[in-house]
Amino acid sequence: MAGLVCFYNTCHYHYLHVLGNDDGSRKYLDIISCDKLEATEPLGKPVDITGVDRIFLKVDFDGASLQFYYALDHEPSGEEWKKIGPVLDGSILSDEYVEGYPGPFRPCFTGAFVGLCCQDLSGRNLHADFDWFEYQE
Repeated sequence: MAGLVCFYNTCHYHYLHVLGNDDGSRKYLDIISCDKLEATEPLGKPVDITGVDRIFLKVDFDGASLQFYYALDHEPSGEEWKKIGPVLDGSILSDEYVEGYPGPFRPCFTGAFVGLCCQDLSGRNLHADFDWFEYQE
């Protein structure tokens, strides 16, 4: 899996990512959201992107609302971004939200992050290639 993560800690995050099936013949785009250690997949069914060579991922925060977007194969312009998934609750990525959580992880001094993320769940030392990352306030 590899993609764009909005992260507070291992109990609180939203993760838009590309993943493949076990034999590598299919490729999908999916979202994992985790709130108080409860992980959900808000898409229900991943988006099949088999055969796509390049994908662009984006997240937009509007107050506490978080929306993921994607574009395929080429440099995206404003009209080519497609929304993926529902509007998610970005407030779960805050000190104020986490401080009341009785779980094992207390608020962190660093606050929320947005960044690139990759996991090789196959154990085959696979990697992900990212061309660039841009942050706009």
